[in-house]
Amino acid sequence: MSSTFSRWRKVELLDLADKLHISGIPGSIRKNDLISVIESHLTRLGEPLDVDVEYPELKSFYDSVVKSAEESSDVETESQIDDLENDVQLDIEAVLDSESADNFNDLNLTQESETQTESDAEGNETETEGEPFRFNFQNYLSDIKDNVMSANDAAQEFLSTTKTIETLFGSIELYYITKPLIESQNRGLSFSTLVTWLSFSYFLPVIFGYYINFCRYDFTIKVDPMIYYLTKGLLSLTISNLNVDSFAQSYATTVLNFNLISGLSLNLDLKFVNYIQLGLQSWQNSLGQLPLIFSIVGIILTLYII
Repeated sequence: MSSTFSRWRKVELLDLADKLHISGIPGSIRKNDLISVIESHLTRLGEPLDVDVEYPELKSFYDSVVKSAEESSDVETESQIDDLENDVQLDIEAVLDSESADNFNDLNLTQESETQTESDAEGNETETEGEPFRFNFQNYLSDIKDNVMSANDAAQEFLSTTKTIETLFGSIELYYITKPLIESQNRGLSFSTLVTWLSFSYFLPVIFGYYINFCRYDFTIKVDPMIYYLTKGLLSLTISNLNVDSFAQSYATTVLNFNLISGLSLNLDLKFVNYIQLGLQSWQNSLGQLPLIFSIVGIILTLYII
C-alpha cells in the first residue's frame, strides 16, 4: 500500500518534519527516505497526535493506519477460517482412508520418485533418485521489477532537485562555450572565455545567492536558488546587450576622466580589459540568449518547487 505522504512535495515533508521536531535530517535526503523517517517517528509515538487543532495534516495518515489495521484483521480472520476448514477436510479424508484400508490390501502401485539410470566408469548401472527441477521464474521477475522500481525512484529523486537542474544547464552552457574554443586552439581566448563565463555565470550568482538567502531559516539551503537565477539572468541580459567593441575604449576614457577629476593616477591596464573583452565577445557569439533562457526556466522551477 502506498503511503499517504507520497503525494506530498519534499518541501512540505521537510516542514512537517520540522513541526514534529525531528532533528538531524539533511537537505539532500531522498523523498522516500524522508517519508520512512516521518512514518517511523509517528509510529514510535504510540498515541495519535491531535489532528483536530495542532496536526490536521496528519488526519489522512491516521485514517490510513486504521483502515490498514482493519484490513489486516479481516485477512487474519479469513485465514483462520480457511485453516479450520482445511483441518476438518483432512480429518474426513483420514477417516475415509482408514475405512478403505480394511477392504483393500497394502500394495502400493504408485511410483514414489523418478529413477534415473546412470552408467559409472566400470560399466555398472546405478539408480539415483531424481529431484524435480524448479526454475523460480516468478521470483526472478519479481527481483527485476523491484530493482527497476528502485532505480526509477533514485533517478526521479536525483532529477527533481534544483542542483541537478543547474548542473544540467551548466553542462549545456559549457558544451556551447568550449566547442568553438577547441576548434580555434587559442590559449588566450580560451582562458579569457572560461574565466568570464565562470565569473558571470556561476561565481557571482553563487555569491549573491549565498549572502542574500531568504530561505536559509526554513530549509537547509546554503544558496538561495531564486536569487541565484535572478542574478544570473540580469548578468546575462546585460552581457547580451553590451557593446563589447567599445568596452575597452570606454574603460580607458572613464579611467582618464577619473584621474583628471580626482587628481589621482590610476594604473590603466588595458591587457586585463582586453581579456575581459575577448571573453564577453565569446560569450555573445557562443551562448547568445541561452543563459538568460536557462535563468528564466530556473526561476519558474524555483517558484514551482519552493
